[in-house]
Amino acid sequence: MKKIAVIGAINMDISGKSQGEIISFDSNIGRIQLSYGGVARNIAENIARLGVQVEFFSAFGNDMFGREILSSCQQLGISTKYSEKIDCPTSTYLFVSDNEGEMQVAVNDMSIYDNITVEMCKKNLEFINECDYVVMDTNFPKDVLIFYLNNITKPIIMDAVSIPKLSKVVDCLDKVTYFKPNRLEAEFLSGMKIVDKASGQMAGEKLVALGIKNVLITLGGEGVVVANQNGCEIIPAIKTKVVNATGAGDSFVGGFTYGLAQDYSIFQSVKCGVATSSFTLLSEDTVSKEMSIEHLQINLKKIQ
Repeated sequence: MKKIAVIGAINMDISGKSQGEIISFDSNIGRIQLSYGGVARNIAENIARLGVQVEFFSAFGNDMFGREILSSCQQLGISTKYSEKIDCPTSTYLFVSDNEGEMQVAVNDMSIYDNITVEMCKKNLEFINECDYVVMDTNFPKDVLIFYLNNITKPIIMDAVSIPKLSKVVDCLDKVTYFKPNRLEAEFLSGMKIVDKASGQMAGEKLVALGIKNVLITLGGEGVVVANQNGCEIIPAIKTKVVNATGAGDSFVGGFTYGLAQDYSIFQSVKCGVATSSFTLLSEDTVSKEMSIEHLQINLKKIQ
């Protein structure tokens, strides 16, 4: 069985949604929810729910949130034996939305990752290189990300996460085997606006010219641009009535990695990513609790 190393962030997400129009500087009646998040954690959960062995490398705070997320990972069968336990608050994202679901304000405390050092990572490098694939997000400090990119010997799948975080590794992207930006991140890197499938393909070709081996640009309902030295194609999306778009990109990476772990081609693996992300769009949860190989296979049949 293939083994996947996943490197990056966990998060406790705290969301508040007002029952009515937001009243500033006052207490608003509404609903508050807690959920487990973090790009790498979400990807790890998707992969684990698809039956692939996951070794997770992250930082858990020595607090209630950290212990809850750690317990959740263990219940999912995600190995955390090489993750760091740090005596500071677990990474937390707090946001408040109005009654229409539009976010009004947010605070993100990810300072725990400032404690991750290259020395910590060196002791885990040998084990990481024993895995078959390595999935990374860009939440760790720049020197840590660059260390990993320069020293990991197995194929790397990287999720860009955001433009500011992507900027930390922009000079090392030639070390990445499979790079997954969304539309905005691809526009930032390529220097061009993506307005349709044709411009998406042009952007993909530009990113390959930067030295990235395989580029996977997710364009929502327009599909996924797959570009490498052999050319550029678009894998169509599955028409889906969206319930919640949060986590769809993480689910795509999880499904894509599952495909690679089955020795599928890059195009068939991208189809697996499209299938899992489409299923996630139907769920209120960031990672669907119903994610499974069976649902993946059902959705694969819907891709033309």
